[in-house]
Amino acid sequence: MSLLILTDEKKKELSNVASLIALARLPYKFGAKPNPKIDPERLARQNEPSDCSGMTKYLLYQVGYEIPDGSINQFEASEPIEDKDIITGDLIFKKTFDTGIIEHVGIYIGNSLIVEAEGWYGMTIRRPFSSFKTCNPKAAQYAGARRLMLEKIKTI
Repeated sequence: MSLLILTDEKKKELSNVASLIALARLPYKFGAKPNPKIDPERLARQNEPSDCSGMTKYLLYQVGYEIPDGSINQFEASEPIEDKDIITGDLIFKKTFDTGIIEHVGIYIGNSLIVEAEGWYGMTIRRPFSSFKTCNPKAAQYAGARRLMLEKIKTI
């Protein structure tokens, strides 16, 4: 099994696109999937809504990879990694506190930052990875970091 490790060029591109999208504060809408063929600047100008898995799918498409829809499917298309091994492009997940079902995903963009489309905030945000891991006991719980399996995604 081979895991997705972005080149330095693609890491930089992903970080730049993700930061642009996060700064635009795109609105959150459950089930919304931005068209991956729209360039990031246009997407930001149009204020396109997204949900969490739609955002991770959009961002990875921008650097040449098509991943599954839905946070559960993205979880299943990836393998667990230790937090100390996280690199740009890895996915970060949360699960429900009561049933343990995967319910949220963000993407690591380097420099201890993640980007996510978050319903709680109502928009796409960039925040420290450490704050993503901190959870209210009655809210979603950190479910770990994962790296996508090349066999489960498409190279564009």
